[in-house]
Order: sequence, then structure tokens, then C-alpha cells
Amino acid sequence: MRFVLGLCASSALLVSGCFLDHNSELPPEEPPDNPLPELVVVNAEIAGVTLGDDCPSTDGDIDSGACADDAPCPSLCQQSNLQLAIETVSADRSSLTWEVIEVTLHDFETGDRLQELTPRDPRVWEESEGYLEWDELLPVPSELSTTYDLQAPDWGSISGRIDAFWSHSFQVQMVVEIEGERRTLTSGAVYRVSDIDT
Repeated sequence: MRFVLGLCASSALLVSGCFLDHNSELPPEEPPDNPLPELVVVNAEIAGVTLGDDCPSTDGDIDSGACADDAPCPSLCQQSNLQLAIETVSADRSSLTWEVIEVTLHDFETGDRLQELTPRDPRVWEESEGYLEWDELLPVPSELSTTYDLQAPDWGSISGRIDAFWSHSFQVQMVVEIEGERRTLTSGAVYRVSDIDT
């Protein structure tokens, strides 16, 4: 509406007939669909999901008689986790805030929500050093690969509700806020990892 009024004012010398009915009320302005600054673009997607277990810390020694001398001891536990690919471009600031609101597990076929999975230990990939602790700020511009460990699904309660459990497809949804804008990121079909090393 403001654009139309401006056009009428600027063309008054050329075109007659532009007028405003002062008895009519202007409609209230709607809030912008995207509260992020106009020059900011953030692309984020779930790049991968592992639905496994919740593994104990491996900071200490691993008690395993099968490990050879001077060789790492592999863990049979596969940690549930989620990986993200995040890109920020065309920004008018040096960083953006990122907050995880919730992570949930769903039935891929029906969309039914099964459980909430608590994320922890956010980390970001650095080429020279591997995964490092992440402060959950998004530098601008940047391309980030990040990961969160996840609380393992309660497989006992799920297996009683789903047939063909090991071949059943699941989906993970992650709700985040970027500078106050809420988005839902959705994975493709994922499956529980096997307990047997094949």
C-alpha cells in the first residue's frame, strides 16, 4: 500500500485520478516472513545420521585383551549422532546465533513422532585438527561441517511397536533457531545400525 501511494504522488503531474479515500483504513502491516537480515542467507541440512547406542567416554584406557601392542582398540559401541552441513553467505555481520530447540525420531513411513533425542557435545570439523568443540556460532561467510552426539533411542520401547524392526526406516527432525528464525531440518530414511560387524 505504501508503494502504491508513493507511485501516485510521483506521477501526479502526468496522470490525474490518483486519490486516497481518507475514510478507508489501511490494513495492518504483516511481520516479515524472514526475520534474518535481508543480506543474510543460511543454508543448513542434515548430512547424516547414525542411530546406534549411547557410548561411554573413551578418554580412559579400554579394557580389551584383543588389542595388539601399539594398536588402537576399536569400540564395538556405535554412538548415535547427527551431522550437519551449514553454509552462510552474503552477510552484513561477522557471525549468527544458532540454537538447537529439539531433535526427534519419527517413523519414516507414517511420520509418527516416536521419541525426543537429546543432543550434546556440538563439534565442528577443522581440516588440520579434526572435530573440535563448537560454540554454536555461525561465522559469516562460512561452510561448516558440524556434529552432535545424540541420546540413543529407547530401542526396547520402539521394537514392541514396529514390525521388521531392523529393516524399518526412521527419520530424524531437528528444530533450530538461527538469529531467532525457527527452522525444521529433516533427514532422509535412516536405519538402526547393526550390532554385528559385517
